[in-house]
Order: sequence, then C-alpha cells, then structure tokens
Amino acid sequence: MPHPALRFIFQRDVQSVLRHFTDALGFRISFLAPDGRELRVGGGRPHSRFCRLVRERMGLAAACRACDQRNWMKAARLDRAVGYRCHAGLIDACMAIRAGGELVGYMMMGQFRTGEAMDPALRARWRREVGTDALERAFRETPLVPPRKLQAILGLFTVLANFITARRLIAVRSVHPVRPLLDYLAQHPTETLTTAEAARLVCRSPSSLSHLFKRVVGTSFRQYQIGLKLDQADALFREKPETTVREAAFAVGFEDPYYFSRLYKAHRGRPPRETLRRQRRLHEGGRSAAPGHSRATTRRSR
Repeated sequence: MPHPALRFIFQRDVQSVLRHFTDALGFRISFLAPDGRELRVGGGRPHSRFCRLVRERMGLAAACRACDQRNWMKAARLDRAVGYRCHAGLIDACMAIRAGGELVGYMMMGQFRTGEAMDPALRARWRREVGTDALERAFRETPLVPPRKLQAILGLFTVLANFITARRLIAVRSVHPVRPLLDYLAQHPTETLTTAEAARLVCRSPSSLSHLFKRVVGTSFRQYQIGLKLDQADALFREKPETTVREAAFAVGFEDPYYFSRLYKAHRGRPPRETLRRQRRLHEGGRSAAPGHSRATTRRSR
C-alpha cells in the first residue's frame, strides 16, 4: 500500500508520452500506484473490450488482479520489465518505477495477442454462460503482435519507463503538513477553495500555506486544485462516457463549462469533447456485446 503521507507528482509531459506510445502502437499503457490504483492512462484508453467482458461479464476481475499483482512483485524483485501471458490469454508487461531508490509504482503495457485462437476453456465457458460469439469477436479486435517482435516491444517499453524515471517525470513527495487539506480536496470534489479558505483548514496564514504547499507538494495550491479536478473529470469520462462536458464540469466543481473546457485543453492538449468522443467509441463495442442490448443514441457532448 502507498504511504498515506506521499503525494504523486506528475510532470505535464507524462500524459503526452503515454498518449504518444498508445497512439503509435495501439497498446494500453498506464502508471499505477504501488497498491494498483491507476493514476495515469495513455490517451485515457479503457481496458480492451475483451478484457472488460472477461472482468465484468464473466466476473473474473479478481483473477485478473491476482495475475497482475504476481507479476508486479516479480518485476520489483528482478528490477526489470516482465512480460507475461495473463490468465485470459493476452500479453501484458509491467515494470517497477523507482524514485530515489524507493518504489513509487508500476508501468503497465499490453492487452494484445500473439495468435489467432483464444483460450479454448475460456471460449467454452463464455458460450455456455452467455451463448454468443461476442467474446471471440472482441478477442480478434485486440492488437495482434507476431511472437518474434515481443522482445523488441518489451525493450521499447523498458526504454520508455527508464526515460520517465531519468527525466523525473514521476516523483513522490512527503506531504505530512498538508495531508488534511489534500484529504479534504479529494473528499469534496465539487468545492473550489480559495487560498484563504484552505489556510483556515490547516490553521495557517494564506502566505504561509502558499509557501508550504509549493515546497511540500511541488506545485501551487491553485494548480494542484486544477490538476485534481481534471483528473476527476478524466475518471468520469472513462467510467461514464455518456456524460456531457457540462455535466462533467459541474461534477468537479466548475460553474462555467466554457472555462472548464479551456483549462482542460490547456492541460491535456485537446478539448474535453474530443476525449468524450474517443471514450464513447471505445466503450460502444463493450456495451453492444451484451445480449438483448439496444444501442442507445449517443448524446451531444454539450
């Protein structure tokens, strides 16, 4: 479990690096805290439709998690990238990320296949329990990588993880003095505090809090609040792609959706409407795979 007094610091280039990797290879790549919480996902890409069906429709999320955890520990022990075949037959890779010699999390990449045939036992169970060919179709939608290229891809993944470490694009800071304030912000996502209001929560003057926050967390209080709200908006887009930009803005505490859109574009490099369109396309296949499901009309993003 991550230490409760540690705060992850992500440089803005992290999201760009992960997105470019995802766009170039079509693989899902993410950064996870030591306890497995996903903190950044390249391009906001959800799990593949195949993985979502296995995890949600077949109820195998715990098996997926256990498989990943075993390999996180192996990667940390060996201190190198580890490639492995998951229990459902796809290829994943993980690598421990360290800062100052301390484990701060893991990079994960994968959800691709190396052959045309999916696991026969998994296919038989799906046919028995669901009675459609949706899982097999979803399997064939995953990227296909020839086995001879696996080592090259693992090498590229290693270079990427080492680059992120060397450039200190991900770091952690001790945040004991401002922990109550960070907890409050996480628990009240719709609130936007002024520096004076935040200072009262930790019994400090506004100027004292400003200097302390910058020193301890590595960014200004205002920028931290903005980053936290944008992270919450990204999570909402992934979990509920049917939402609208206006709804997302209100959900994370912005009274003006246009101001939210401008901030989002400035920090993410693209407008929130584009992120929503991408999420809806990626989620559409998983929703339509359920038997008897009628495709809902896609809502406008504003």
